[in-house]
Amino acid sequence: MPRLGAFLLQKVQTLSSRRATKRDKDLFYIFDLADEGRGLREKIKADAEQIRLKLGAPSLKAVASLLRRDCGQATSSAVAKVMEQIPQEQRPSREYIAETFNRLAVILEG
Repeated sequence: MPRLGAFLLQKVQTLSSRRATKRDKDLFYIFDLADEGRGLREKIKADAEQIRLKLGAPSLKAVASLLRRDCGQATSSAVAKVMEQIPQEQRPSREYIAETFNRLAVILEG
C-alpha cells in the first residue's frame, strides 16, 4: 500500500503526461484526498516530510509549483474538470477547490 503523500505526489507529477480522461480523474483524486473534510492533512504532511527527507526539498517544491500553476486559480480548467465530477448538489465553489489545491501545494513545499 503506497503512502498517501507519495500517491498524491505521483499523481501531480504525471498530470501533464496523462490522457485527458485519466488526467481529469487524477485531478479529482488529488482534490478528494486533499479536501479538508477527509481529515487527512496531517497524514499527507507527515508523508510529504518523509519524501522531502528522501528526495530533497527541490523536487517537492517543483511539484507544488506545477500544482499551483495548473490548479491554483478558481478560473483554471483543472478546477472546472474537478467540478464536473462532483454531483451538483454536493459541488463546492471553484474558489474552495482552488484553495484546496493551494493548501496541498503549501504542504508539499514544507
